[in-house]
Amino acid sequence: VTFVIADAGVNHNGDIGQAFLLANAAKEAGADAVKYQHFDSRALWGDDRIAHLQLSDAEMLNVAWHCKAIGIEFMATPFGVRECEFLAPLLKRVKVASGCLEQWDLLAAVRATQLEVILSTGMADMTRIQAAVDAVAPAAILHCTSAYPCPVSEVNLAAMDALRSRWGASCQVGYS
Repeated sequence: VTFVIADAGVNHNGDIGQAFLLANAAKEAGADAVKYQHFDSRALWGDDRIAHLQLSDAEMLNVAWHCKAIGIEFMATPFGVRECEFLAPLLKRVKVASGCLEQWDLLAAVRATQLEVILSTGMADMTRIQAAVDAVAPAAILHCTSAYPCPVSEVNLAAMDALRSRWGASCQVGYS
């Protein structure tokens, strides 16, 4: 069964109204879920460089309620332990960004949620992926690139075969 996640990410540009519209568009397009990113710029970077892309906890809660009201699963990628703990009651599954596969405190918090876990692999080699799988198992593993938009020449769908041959017996493998 294919599960389609529309990646809203931070494309709302910090505007909750736009976040609602992205959820609506994902629902209309037939996606099963819509995923956002939840972070605190100061905690993540030590400054406000991406604060304009944040939604507050209250706004994320409202987005989750909106998703429930329109009948699409709300998902989010937390970038810190605090965000993970806040999001856990709102989620059925949690996605870990590839850049966070070695953030052991975050991975421990993700595992503690006992939610389904999806690991992105765009910025990771097989060793890092294995360590993250070991930290949160069980998990689904998604091949992805970190280039947005991704040039067709860099999609490399064959990478899913490599992931499947290594982890397919214990993990679902997909594409992000």
